[in-house]
Formats: sequence, structure tokens, C-alpha cells
Amino acid sequence: MDRIDEFNKKLAQLDRSDPIQIQAMIDLIGEWLEDKTNAAEIQAHLTAVRTHLWLDFWELTKDSQSLENTTNHLATLIESYRLIYEDIRAIERVFNIFGAIYTTSKDSQTLEMAVYWGTNYYDFATIDFPNYIENTNNLADVLRERYSLRGEAEDLSQSIELFEETLELTPEGDDSRPMLLNNLAGVLRESYSLRGKTEDLDKSIKLLEEALELTPEGDEARSMLVNNLTLALGDRYDLIGKVEDLDQGIELLEEALAVSPEGDKYRTLLLNRLADVLRESYSLRGKTEDLDQSIELFEETLELTPEGDQVWHVLLTNLAITLRDRYALRGMAQDLDQSIKLVEEAVTMTPEGHEDRPAILDELALTLRDRYVLRGKAEDLDKSIELLEEALKLTPEATVNRHRLLDNLANALRDRYALRAKAQDLDQSIELFEEALALTLEGDIDRPGSLNNLALALRDSFELGGKIQDLDRSIELFEEALVLTPERKIVRPMLLNNLALALGDRYALRGKAEDLDKRIELNEEALRLTSEGDKDRPMLLNNLAVALEDCYVYSTIDDDAIKAREYYQLAIELLIDGHIQKPKFQRNLGHFSMRMGDYSNALEAYEGMAANLEMLRSASPSKQDREKLLSDYSYGFANLVFCCLKLNQPEKALRYAEGAKSRALVDALHNQVTDISNLATQDDSLKANLKELQKLQHEINWLLKQLGAGDENISWMDPNTARFKRSPDEINADLRDKRAKEQELWQMLEKRAPVFAMTVSAPPFYLQDAVALADEENATLINYYQHSQGWVAFVVHKSELNIAELQGVEELLEHYQSAFSNLHSPFGKKLLSSVLEEAWQVLIQPLKKWLPAEGSNLVIAPFAGLHHLPFAAFTNPTDGSYLVDRFHLKEATSLGTLKAMRTQAQIGAESHANAHAMTVVGYADKPSSPSYLPAVEDEVNAISNLFHLPHPLIGQAAMIENVLTQAPGSQSLHFACHGMFDPQEPQRSGLMLEDGWLTVRDVLTRMNLSGTELVVMSACLSSLTKISQGEELTGLLTAFISARAKSVVGSLWSVDDRSTAELMVRFYELISQGWERSAALREAQLSIRKQPQWGHPYYWSPFLLTGVG
Repeated sequence: MDRIDEFNKKLAQLDRSDPIQIQAMIDLIGEWLEDKTNAAEIQAHLTAVRTHLWLDFWELTKDSQSLENTTNHLATLIESYRLIYEDIRAIERVFNIFGAIYTTSKDSQTLEMAVYWGTNYYDFATIDFPNYIENTNNLADVLRERYSLRGEAEDLSQSIELFEETLELTPEGDDSRPMLLNNLAGVLRESYSLRGKTEDLDKSIKLLEEALELTPEGDEARSMLVNNLTLALGDRYDLIGKVEDLDQGIELLEEALAVSPEGDKYRTLLLNRLADVLRESYSLRGKTEDLDQSIELFEETLELTPEGDQVWHVLLTNLAITLRDRYALRGMAQDLDQSIKLVEEAVTMTPEGHEDRPAILDELALTLRDRYVLRGKAEDLDKSIELLEEALKLTPEATVNRHRLLDNLANALRDRYALRAKAQDLDQSIELFEEALALTLEGDIDRPGSLNNLALALRDSFELGGKIQDLDRSIELFEEALVLTPERKIVRPMLLNNLALALGDRYALRGKAEDLDKRIELNEEALRLTSEGDKDRPMLLNNLAVALEDCYVYSTIDDDAIKAREYYQLAIELLIDGHIQKPKFQRNLGHFSMRMGDYSNALEAYEGMAANLEMLRSASPSKQDREKLLSDYSYGFANLVFCCLKLNQPEKALRYAEGAKSRALVDALHNQVTDISNLATQDDSLKANLKELQKLQHEINWLLKQLGAGDENISWMDPNTARFKRSPDEINADLRDKRAKEQELWQMLEKRAPVFAMTVSAPPFYLQDAVALADEENATLINYYQHSQGWVAFVVHKSELNIAELQGVEELLEHYQSAFSNLHSPFGKKLLSSVLEEAWQVLIQPLKKWLPAEGSNLVIAPFAGLHHLPFAAFTNPTDGSYLVDRFHLKEATSLGTLKAMRTQAQIGAESHANAHAMTVVGYADKPSSPSYLPAVEDEVNAISNLFHLPHPLIGQAAMIENVLTQAPGSQSLHFACHGMFDPQEPQRSGLMLEDGWLTVRDVLTRMNLSGTELVVMSACLSSLTKISQGEELTGLLTAFISARAKSVVGSLWSVDDRSTAELMVRFYELISQGWERSAALREAQLSIRKQPQWGHPYYWSPFLLTGVG
């Protein structure tokens, strides 16, 4: 005992504020502990004291070794369960140390240590330990923190149990009771957010009310309790729409702020919360003073909060949300721009894994979607969808507000469907809306919105597929949403509008006057409930105008027509130029004015439509989106051209007709070449995707070759091989899957790779441009167009513009289609001869007085189905001569395209290390194949000999990669092979090579032919293009134009092998003698035609030339 007495004496004299003394005592205890003669209880006592001294030393010096010594020692004791009272007190101290460190560091590993030591303390301590209640409360708190970080429900449940235990152990009247009530209320509110149990929320509110009642006036804790209580009341208001909860929250917050001194640390909390509740009140009642006060309070909160504070990102987001609300109310773009700026800053301040990140991503997505609607920038919509998908991934399945994210993502996908018309976006949108509705409880304040959203998507589905059950369900859902929406609710006008639109659809389908009358009634009510300046007011005015126009058609009451015009004009006036809805409303006014016979007002409206569409197209970097815009408004352009002609404004008619033809192609020629050949080395982030894409393309080509190799093509097959040969159905299924994945990868690439971005729009095409083009080409220009009332031809000869109306064009196209379908039969060839005479009478004879002298040049720009007609073979029924006999012909996808090609031709070609005169590619297929082309080898050899080319890419050398490598450096590029045109997916059309198909997409994305003067496709169907509603052409011909080839030759149908070979050889002989390309092609056609066996146009006329030279 002498040693113990000595030890206790030294311990009593120890200055615990002196780390040197503490370290000396630790060393002394270490020496004594080495004495194995000590009794076990003495050893344990000495060890426990040393543990506390280590902790004292750490608190003074923050020496990590002393803390590590402590934790290692205690962990050993815990494993052996050999703990005395002082050891448990040491565990308590370690727990509180890690808890304190985590409070400042927010380090997840430190939190894990705090949970570990707190749990061990709780396991070994008993309720009679000093500070047991406080430590149990602290353990509950760190478990709650870990739940917030990891989202594991077990942590939350344990936290609730511990908070309940501390409350039970705390006597009534204890000063700590209000805070313990608050803590339990907080985790119960989180449990409600996770599991959606309303009893958790109700109990949370009850506990907070009790805590507030126990807290005296003037106590600073009241501010925090008021804030927390109003948050819980807000949750219940969101759940069941109980207005009393909202009003109670406002009252409590205003009272708390009235007694809160300027320096109160909770003042900013109360200001922020009151601003939030007033915003909710505005959403309910539409009182603009609530919204304005909310914005002022959020701004004051930000001013009082140091920048970079841990809640800074939340305050930025809250202000952003209210500014977006004010934008929705008053339509001021500066509010929306500021909102986006604030929430973008909030996102940058919110780290990955932070619990607030999904909500802030959601808000940024919503603001970007609003800006898309305002300004039409498709990248805003794409970014919005990307952010919402990220937010949804970060949100646990059981989260109470998950349905809102689902709704928001579904709405953005629905917008993208409206932009790009991809049915999968609409299908996914409906699935997400259905899921959101299933998660929305009966009585939930969000339920009307979820019903409305699903109804809108079903209405879209009806318009797409025509299923009446989609429309009927849509109407039912709109009606249910309206029943659940209070009269004063700010969203009610939109619900009324949406139901009105669906009833209008049903009226159009079934013609029931009561549906139309109800529609007008709902439209008028929606407009009445909408304040001046509301961003939705223009849309409501437009929709009411549409309904009144329908009513006028039905009843011929002039008052309906007068009101319809007035509302259309008001709707247009309220929108800024460039708003995504403005061209739609202008088109509607144009249609109405035409219906009324008012062509002057119709022309004004349609010209406004065209101007705003140009603004929207210029704002979009996506070729696909630009095409879609013109496609959606093609009928508006057709009406615009008709109005110009009706009002005798031919120059405008030409300008707008050109404005509606091949615009995306013309724009592409004004932008950089899309060449991803080197993209992988320039952008590592896309490398893996590009590699996977190329792998898929090889697999697709292999599957296509398998499909092409039928059993009849193989003389003998090894039985073992035959056993493993796949069926065509199986191969086709695999092919569909791989093509779907390929398409998905392309869409990703086109969105992410800057090389695809279109930053420039082509200027308008005026009459002076046409006159200049005619002069440069030394040609007369013929531009065909179909307006809304028929067909016309614009003829530019020298400086004059003349216009001819054409009759019988649609019948001609029908007759040509019949002939085209039977071309390889004697009947088909005879029918073609008849159709070619008809084509002369319909398309050439009406222009005869404006055509130049024989031997002159004609440049022809077809429209729609005319692109597929062989103009060279149009036959004069009087003397049997062909158009090619009289004129040198060149075709253009549009006059604007030819102008852009001429401009590109004047730009110096990019230098290329592999520059050479010509690349000749020939692939005849396997000799055993029925589709073998025996004349291909002769054609390739003759052309190669003519230009002294030692190594043509023929047979097995005609590989896709070989072509992609050699083509960009070639002045001329010749293909002799099979061609394939896919009208459903024209980007898959291609030229058959040894290892697969060189597709339209390959040419568009992997060939830079800016140094190539001529591309010739001596292949079937190589000039055919898919023609969209917006007169955009997609096929091999336009692909090579986009790749910057100066001129391109291709064919309109499956050509004869031998006559084609001879025609091509003759064409190149003339080229080698210095002939111009158009003249050389004409002479080669005339030469082939003179041979009796090839005199019919089938053999010589399908080839056409477009471009320069």
C-alpha cells in the first residue's frame, strides 16, 4: 500500500494544466505497471488513471498519439469486458471528444468513432452514472447525424429510442426538458419524411408545442423552437393542406421576431422561416404582398448571414425559389436570371453527399426549364433533365417528397417530347407521373398537381396515338384535380385551362357542342382568375381565342370572331420576341386570319412567326432541334408563301420558300465540319463511349453480314458449323438491341461533344442572292415549292423572277411511285416512259416561256417527292426529246445549299498529310452471292488505269477503316459497290464494303472532305433521301455535302451493273480531258443512251450531280 499512498500523493500534487507534469506522471505509471507483483485491482486502477491522463494530455496538446493510446487501450478492455468505473468514464470522455471534433470538422470517419464510443458507453454505463441522460442524448444526436449522412433507417430508429429514453428519465420541471422535447420532435419529423407516417408528424408538432409552452418568454431557445414548430406545421400543411397550420406558423414567427433583438443568433433563422411560410401563403392565396414580403425577408436574411456560412446554400436557394415565383407572376426575365445565378452558386457550395444537394439540384433544374420555356434554348432543357436524374438517384426510395422529383423529371421529359417528338420521352414521362401519383396520398396537398401532370401526358399520348381512352382518362384526372383544388389556390387557372384543352380535343373528335361550350366557360374562368402580368396569361388568352374560333366556325357568330382576333393579338403582344410560345401564337393568328380571308393580317402574323422561329433556331446548337422547329411549323411556312403570292409579293414568297428548305443542311455548311476522328485523343471523357460505339458498329456489321448470307449462297457447310448457325429471328432481335444501344450512345455523343454544336445560322436567301447565284452558275434557276394551296415554280432568269402555278403534281408523284416500284420489269420501264412524259407536261411545259436557249445551263431545286424524280429524262411528248438533250442540268437540295457550297468551295482546303489525287473503292460482293456485281472490278480497274492509280481499294482492301483513312486526303472519291437506302432510319443508309456498311452517320461524323472536289457513288439508291415535313433531306447525298465535298454524284434507283460501269468510265474520260463535271455527266449519259440495249432512261438517267463545277 506504500506505493499506492505515494501514487495518490503525487496525483494530488499534479498540476493538470501542465503537460510536462502530466507526461512525467504517465511515464511513472508506466514504470509501476511493469511491476507484475501489483495486485490486479491496483493494476486496473493505475491503468485507468493513466488513460485519463492521456486524455488530459490530448486536451492540452492535441497530441494524436495520446488519443490513439487511449482508444487502443480502451478497445482492448472492451473486447475483454474488464472495465472498472473509471474506464467507463474514460470511454465517456473519448465519446465526447470525438463528438466535439465532428461538430467542427464534419468528418465522416470522426462521426463513426463518435458512434462507436458512444455505443460502447451506452452498453457499459448504467442510468445512475453521472451525465447518463446527457450522454444518451448525445449518442442519439450522433446517430441522427449518421442517418443524415448515410440514410440508414436503423440509425434513425435507434436515435428515436434514445431520445425517448432521455425524456422519460428527465423529471417534469427540469430545465433541460424543453430541449429534449425538441430533439425527439426533430427525429420524429425526419422519420415522417422517411416513412410518411402522419402519426410521427403529429407527435412531433405536439412535442414542440409542449417545449414552447415550457420555455419562458425572453429565453433565446424560444426562437429555435418556433422555427422548428413552424417547419413541422409546414410539413403538415403540405400533407393535408390545413390552412390553420399555415396561419399558426405565420403568427408564431411574427410574434417571435417582434421580441427578437437585433443581435439574436436565431433572428436569421426566424426571418428565413417567415419568408418561407409567406411564400407558401402566396401559393395558396395568390396575395402578391405575401410574395413581395417573402423576397424582402429572404434578402434581409442573406445580408445578416456571413457569406460561406454552413446554411448559405439554403438561403441562396430559398431566395432563388421566391424570385422564380415572382417571375411566374410578373414575367420579368431579370428575376429568372437572378434566380438561376443564385441557385447555381448554391449548387457549387453544396458538396457531393450533402443531404440538401438533391433539393438544390431540383431547384436549379426547374429554373433552367423555365428559361428554356422563355428563350427556347434546348441545352437548358437537357441540363434540367440531367440534374433531375441526378437528384432522383440521390434521393432514397422511401423519402416523402420523392413524388415531387418524379413529377419534375416527368414534366421535363414531356417538354423534351414536345421539342423532339421522341415517343420514348413521352412513355417515360407517363411512367414517372404514374409512379408519382401512386406515392401521393389521398388528401396530400400535391395530389391535384400529380393528377394534372399525368392528365397532360395522357392528352399528349392521345394526340400521338389517337387512343380515345387516353383522352377520356385525361379528362377524368383533370376533373378530379379541380375538385381537390380550392377556389383561391394559385394553380387553379392552369387546371381550368388544361381541362378546357382536353374538352376541346373531345369536341374536335366527337363534335359535341356541350364540350365546346364548357371549354369556353373554363377558359374564361381561368383568364378571370389570372392577374395582369402573370406569365401564363398569354397562353390562356391564346387558348381562349382558339376556343372562340372553333365556336365561330360552329355558330358563325361575328362576336366570337372579333373576340378571338383580340385575344390572339393580346397573347402575342404580351410575349417577348424569342419566347418559345410566340411563333405558335403568331401561327394561330395567321391561320385564323386566313380563315377569315384577311390575307394582310395573316401575312403579318406569319412573318412574325418566321422571325421568332429564326431567333429560336439561332439559340439552339442542336441540328436535330433546328430541324424539329421547322418541321413543326412547315404548314405555317406553306401558308406564309401562299399569302405572299396572294398579295403579289413574289420576292418575299421566294425568300420564305427557301427559308423552309434544307435549312439545317445550309446551317451545317456555315458551321465547322463534324469530324470525330480525333475526338477520343482530344477529349478523354468521351474515349470510352467512342470505343464502345465503334465496337458496336463492328458487331452490327457482322450481324448484317450474317443476315445477308442465306443458305442458298453456300454450296457446302460443315455440320458442326451448321449446328451453331443462328436463326434470322434471333439475329434480328440481337440487331435491334445493339442498334438501340448504338442510338443511345450517339445521342449522348451529340449532346456532349462540342464538335456537334451549331453556333451559326445561315442568313436569309433573298432575290439578289438568287440573281447572283444564277450569274455565278451561268444558269437559269428553277425552284419548286408546295404552298398550302398548291404547287409553284420560281424561275430566276438573269435578273428576273417569274412564278408559275403547277397543276397535277400530286398525281404525277403517285404515278411515279407506281413506276418506281416496278422498274425492273418491262411493264415498269414502259410505265416510267409514260410518267416521264407526264412530268414534262406538269413541271417543264408551264415554264417554257422563261426557259433559256437550248444548250444553256439549268439548276433545278426540287421540293418534297420531286427530289426523287430523274429530271434528265423528262420527255417532251411532242418530239420525244429529253430535258438532258436541251440543257446542261444540275440539281440542288435547295438554292441556299448551292450558294453555301459555292461559298465553301472558295475557302482554302485544310492541309492534309495524306493528300492525293483520287481514292477508288470497289466492292462487288462475294462471287458466290446472287448480288455479285461482275462489272465493278472492270470499272475500278479502268478508272485506276485512267488516272494511274496503283492501289485502288478493291475486294478485301475495301474496308471501312481504309476508306475513312484515305478519303479525307482525296481530291476525288469514287465508290463502285452496292448501295442501300433505309427510309425509316436514313442515317443507317450506306455503301456496302468488305466488312460492312459505310453509313450516312459515318460520312457525317468521320469524314472531313473539305479538300475533296468530287464524290461519285456508282451505287444503287445513293441519291435517295428521306424528306422530313420540314423539307430536311437525310441520305448519302446530303451526308457527303455536309462533309464538305464540292460536288456529289449519286443514283435514284437500283442501277444496271454493266451500263453504270460504262457510264462511269466515260464520265472520267471526259473529266481527264478537262470537261466540267456537269457537262461530263451529261455527255456520258448521252453516250450510253446511244447504245441500243441501254437506250431506255432506266439505264442512264438515275444519276444526278449536285454542287459546284
